[in-house]
Amino acid sequence: MTNGASQQSPTQPAEATPAEIDPSNLAAVREFLADMLAQGRHDEALDQVINLLLQVLADNTAKAEHIAKLVKALYGRKSEKISPAQLELFLQQAAAEEAGQAPTDPEADHVDEEAPPPKPEPREQRRPGRNALPANLPRERIVLKVPEALRKCLLCGLDKTCMGHEVSEVLNFRPASLYVEQIEREKLACRPCQEGVVIAPAAHKVIDGGMAGAGLLAHITVSKYLDHQPLYRLVQILSRWGVEMAESTLGSWIAAVSRLLQPLADAIAAKALGCRVLGADDTGMKVLDNDDERGIKRGHIWMYLGYEYGVATWPAFTYTIDWAKTGPAAFLAGRTSGILQCDGYKGWPSLAKNELVGLILAGCWAHSRRKFVEAIEAGIKSAATAVKLIGQLYRIEQQARDDKLDCDARRQLRQLLAVPVLAELKKWKDERIGKTTPKSALGQALGYLHNQWDALQVYVDDGEVPIDNNLVENKIRPIALGRRNYLFCGSDAGAERAATIYTVLATCKLAGVEPWAYLNDVLPRLARLPEGGGVADLLPVAWKAARTAQGALGPGDLTAEAA
Repeated sequence: MTNGASQQSPTQPAEATPAEIDPSNLAAVREFLADMLAQGRHDEALDQVINLLLQVLADNTAKAEHIAKLVKALYGRKSEKISPAQLELFLQQAAAEEAGQAPTDPEADHVDEEAPPPKPEPREQRRPGRNALPANLPRERIVLKVPEALRKCLLCGLDKTCMGHEVSEVLNFRPASLYVEQIEREKLACRPCQEGVVIAPAAHKVIDGGMAGAGLLAHITVSKYLDHQPLYRLVQILSRWGVEMAESTLGSWIAAVSRLLQPLADAIAAKALGCRVLGADDTGMKVLDNDDERGIKRGHIWMYLGYEYGVATWPAFTYTIDWAKTGPAAFLAGRTSGILQCDGYKGWPSLAKNELVGLILAGCWAHSRRKFVEAIEAGIKSAATAVKLIGQLYRIEQQARDDKLDCDARRQLRQLLAVPVLAELKKWKDERIGKTTPKSALGQALGYLHNQWDALQVYVDDGEVPIDNNLVENKIRPIALGRRNYLFCGSDAGAERAATIYTVLATCKLAGVEPWAYLNDVLPRLARLPEGGGVADLLPVAWKAARTAQGALGPGDLTAEAA
């Protein structure tokens, strides 16, 4: 029997293959190699040792990258920005390695952690100053007079004349306060006849039989869903103001507000579905569930953002009990055209292929870039090339914004400048994807880019499609902030109520409408709305336009950005 030429007889038991050997089981590895050496298969045994070492090295590298990612999530900065100096250093090192002994595996492509970091570029020194206080805030004049002893001229003895004032401003605060509206209904009767008693109609209330006025309901709603205050904290705040209230009472008020806002949320969702370009994303939401062994389950809040002529206008939130594609399929039912911009969630391609045939999926360059940034943070220098090229795509978008280009002009600019960059990025991707360990950080980034490539090209041919889905992520972020405080929803119905309220409040923000002022005005009108009545004129965009036309829109009705 010669080296590497032995053959197993039909009566011998089947040998374990290298893929079946667990490198951590040293006894099995030893027995496997000893059998090969006993058969004189020395070259094969050496090859298997090398393969097992490579497998252990790849596994350790993947674990090290995962640990680094977790450590960064706990203690590192959240920003994905990379300094130009650091990026240039990575590019130079990667180019030098490719020109010389270019590594064929990302494990050999790690940054020397002993190397000193590049010095940051000197930042422009700005003189400290104070931002001007908003002009829309009311001013109260406090006049400080010159003391009486200094009011006469020392030369002639006459009174000095005021020549003006030096004005400075101090931002102050008055604590919010509760007040009681005492509603008196006039009663009339004929005194001589002692008959004919009449009484003024009952006042309209937002909640029938309830004690909460529109302003208080608006405050509770905004505090919980925009300021992320759990109801128990709001109960404590009310107590400090002198009113004792049960948490369950506030919960019932939130439920009533959600019912009133539901027609508005439905109308907003219809507007979003009517847009040709729609962004989508989701985030988890813990919900109490007695049927679950842990007592809590993970539902999902989905967000859909409709763009009108490239401008984000209509945000709609929905809740589903799980992460299955049936939830978005139900919301998007019948949508067989237009563009859906989304992330790499596996349900989207299936929907576009089966339930929503004809729907075009657009990718998100921010998601792709994020994975290459994670590869750089894991120490893989060559990922800097992808970050640099994607950065060029974003600079083209910044140019379009600076020049205030419309959708057609933006498409032409992308065709002229972005297409060559994409061709260079594709060439770089194709050269490396087959030579990189798939489980490494760079391998995962390349795999995402490769799998999403067609979807990532959609924006180049359509000026209405944004380069990424960041606006959707920004609008869904308040939910993540909120659940850190109130931790979970009490039921599926509670999560659905939250989705309804988030829809209306997010639309207010996009329209530049101050949410408390909007709810304070709209809730009583919704309470008086007949069943089946239209709400088109109560949508935040229409509400703002109507008040502007009437001259009734004050600074307090707008957000700081709009004001």
